[in-house]
Amino acid sequence: TVQGTRWLLEHLSEPGDFIVDPCMGTATTAVSVLTATDGPRRFLGCDRDGQMVTIARHRAATCRSIAGEQSLKVFSVDDE
Repeated sequence: TVQGTRWLLEHLSEPGDFIVDPCMGTATTAVSVLTATDGPRRFLGCDRDGQMVTIARHRAATCRSIAGEQSLKVFSVDDE
């Protein structure tokens, strides 16, 4: 869940840390990064499934409009 992942991020990393999710699926970790209550982290996520990346980009964009602009990169292995 986003709440569980956010709890882990807030307790196991510091604001400003770089979080990498090489198998991000629908971007639960990205949403957790964007909604961390103790400060922003940078995020890089990728996935082999283009449909999952499309969903992840949509979720991140929606969350980003609420949380504000942060360093967040989401890409598919097919992106050039």
